[in-house]
Amino acid sequence: MKSSMVVDLIRAHAAGSEDEFSTIVEAIAADEDKKGNSVLASDIRKAYRNMPIYREETDQQRMSFQHIGDIGSTENEYVEIITPEIELDDVILSSDLKRALNSLVEGHRQSDRLPDGIRPASRALMSGPPGCGKTMTAKAVARSLGLRLAYVRLDTVISMYMGKTGSNIGSVFDYAYRMGCVLFLDEFDAIARDRHLDDNGEAKRILSTILQCMDNLDRDTVVIAATNMPEAIDPAVVRRFDLHLEFPPPSEEGMKILIDRMMSRYLPGRGYNIRDIIDISGRTSYAHLETFMESAIREVILSGYEGPIDRSFLLGKGDEEPMKELVRMHESGIPLRRMEELTGIPRSTISYRLRRYYDSKE
Repeated sequence: MKSSMVVDLIRAHAAGSEDEFSTIVEAIAADEDKKGNSVLASDIRKAYRNMPIYREETDQQRMSFQHIGDIGSTENEYVEIITPEIELDDVILSSDLKRALNSLVEGHRQSDRLPDGIRPASRALMSGPPGCGKTMTAKAVARSLGLRLAYVRLDTVISMYMGKTGSNIGSVFDYAYRMGCVLFLDEFDAIARDRHLDDNGEAKRILSTILQCMDNLDRDTVVIAATNMPEAIDPAVVRRFDLHLEFPPPSEEGMKILIDRMMSRYLPGRGYNIRDIIDISGRTSYAHLETFMESAIREVILSGYEGPIDRSFLLGKGDEEPMKELVRMHESGIPLRRMEELTGIPRSTISYRLRRYYDSKE
C-alpha cells in the first residue's frame, strides 16, 4: 500500500469528504488487486461497506424511491430498499434450484475458506414465467446473506433522453455497491436486449453500459436478474452470469405444499380438498394460486362458512349469497376486472363460477 494513499485517506476523513474517502478506499483496494492480494482487496471493500454510515437504518425498514441521505454522488430514485423477511425454505423450489441457491449463499458465508483466485458465485440470471417465484427467491437470498435487497424495476430506469438510461443504470450499480445490498434487476430483458433484435445506437450504448457495470462491480456484490424472456437477452450479457436458474411452471407437488401451508396458517383444522382447489384455481402460477387461496380464505372468514373448502364452496354453492352477488354484478354490466377489484376474487375464478352457474340453469 502506498504511503501517499494513507495520507490522502486521513485527509479525506478529516475534511469529512465522503466522496473522496470512497475514491481513495477503492484505489487502495485496486492497488492490492494489482499486487495479487485479492483477498486483502476484498476485505478492504467489505470493511468500507460495513461502516455505520452505510448500515444506518431509518425509521422505516422499507424505503421506496427516495434518497437515503447523502451517500456519495449516486442517484437512487430508481431503487427500492427492502428488508426481506422470507427465508429460502419458505420458497417453493425444485431440488436443483435449492442446491444452486444454497451453494451461492454458502459461498459468500464461507468465502474465507476459498483459495486465492476462487470467488463465490455472485451473478445469477433467473428465467421463467410470471408468478413462479423469481422475486420471492431474490428476497430470500438477500435474507440468507443478512443483507437488504436493492430492488430495481428497470422499466422505470429507461429514459426517453439520449444517454440518460445508461447513466441511470450506472448509478444503480454504484448505489448497490456503496450500500452493500443484493442488487435485483427485474424485467432484465428491457435493457439487456440482444443487439441483433434491437439494432439502434442507444440500445447498443445501454448494452455496453451493462457489460461495463457487471465487469467492474466488485465480485462480493451479489447481482440477481430476472426475466420472462431469456431468449431476448444478449449472449454477451448472459455469459457474465455464474448461475442460470430456470424456474418451471408450478408443479402439482408445489401447489399442494402451498395449499397445505396456507390452510395450516390461516384455517387450521378446517377440511379442504386439494384436488378441487388445484383444478378450479387454474394451475397458472404460484402467485395466482396464492391469490386464489387468499380469496377463498377471506370468503370463509367473512361469511362465517363452517364447511370444507371444496368444489361446492369454491363454485359458490356452499353459500349462495356470494354467487348471487357475482351474478347481479355481471348482469349489471360490470366488467370482470372491476368485479375482481370489488370482491377480491380473481377474474379467472369469477369467470369459471359464472360459466358453471349459467350452465346449471340451462
